[in-house]
Amino acid sequence: MRLVFILSMVVGLAGCASPAQKVSERAPVVTDTGSVLAYVAEGDVLQWYDIPFAKPPVGELRWRAPEPLEAAPQLISRKSDPAICPQRAGSVSGVEGEAAIGSEDCLYLDVTAPASGSKSLPVMLWIHGGGNTTGHKNTYDFSRFVAEERVVVVTINYRLGPLGWFTHPVLADGPGTIANFGTLDIIAALGWVKRNIGAFGGDAENVTIFGESAGGHNVFTLLASPLSEGLFHKAISQSGYVRSLSPRQAHNREREFAEIDRGSWEFTEALGLSNDSVTAESL
Repeated sequence: MRLVFILSMVVGLAGCASPAQKVSERAPVVTDTGSVLAYVAEGDVLQWYDIPFAKPPVGELRWRAPEPLEAAPQLISRKSDPAICPQRAGSVSGVEGEAAIGSEDCLYLDVTAPASGSKSLPVMLWIHGGGNTTGHKNTYDFSRFVAEERVVVVTINYRLGPLGWFTHPVLADGPGTIANFGTLDIIAALGWVKRNIGAFGGDAENVTIFGESAGGHNVFTLLASPLSEGLFHKAISQSGYVRSLSPRQAHNREREFAEIDRGSWEFTEALGLSNDSVTAESL
């Protein structure tokens, strides 16, 4: 039986960019998506960056649920450019001065854990805020929190804006899932944690999900989803909210509920496409 603690609160976290870090002399951690180099952080903490947890959702995979990434003998190190899902630049994304930033190849996560200590530490998976349109896994540096609380923290990216939440009847003609790709990305990341976090000293049977604002809303979504069963055991929603839809509203095939599709039809028209003749390929 899942034990769930739900806390609705507004929490201010002081985020800061990590200074230049050196690679740890510790052997790379082997996961089912590659071997990962560790970087040394302050306070007897190690950090592993930019670990892929699904195939890049590009090309034919753009409007699909995240697909498993085949195991590969690759050595994973920190990317020279931050892994950020496509979004408008702004204060939440942490980048100013550009109209748009990011890449569709963005399904990566980071792990921060004590460098020494016992195994089977509690795990906390962070879901960033930003209205599900902006934000990324590097919003905050959790190294001090990890050092003080002796936990393993995982921070993740998930598809945002139209790429994460676009819904349109034309997608129903394709294979598989037709909506909520951002939610499915988070579930895929939780699956990666279930399979691999033990190699970083974490306990896969003691996972707490937590997020702020839209991340808190996503926490409630995961609590309601049967697809997340067994992937986490506690939940913290920081200034999130609950919203439920009837099956008729959720499918919205005749667009009776314009607010449900978050402007997807207007988005299609803004691209110069007709909602009557648009195809999944043209999107």
